[in-house]
Amino acid sequence: MTDDWGVDSHTFDFHWRQPLGTRWYIQPHLRYYTQTAADFYRPYLLNGTPLPDHASADYRLGELTDTTFGIRVGRSHGIDREWAFRIEYFRQAGRAPPGAAFGSLAGLDLAPTVDALISALEYRF
Repeated sequence: MTDDWGVDSHTFDFHWRQPLGTRWYIQPHLRYYTQTAADFYRPYLLNGTPLPDHASADYRLGELTDTTFGIRVGRSHGIDREWAFRIEYFRQAGRAPPGAAFGSLAGLDLAPTVDALISALEYRF
């Protein structure tokens, strides 16, 4: 994907639904995502330099990589109805631009890593 903010991204998303008998299934999931920084992403602004027209220090607009992996177990209940439970691990790792950590920024993580464990009980109808 490419957008008008200058972000280029790529996604690989894999699901494999494996039947276990006539009603049960197991479905592993793997997702990998990477993106470049938006044109207006600035981890900081320097005092005394001209301000850009638009700027954001939101690390989610910077260069980053996301990884998700997990599994879903489900059981069908007739036509178009099923129960499922899924659990997934998500990690988002940002990349600070070279030279970003200087002065009072040196002790700060300008591109923090985010970890999450996601679980859901689902009913489809």
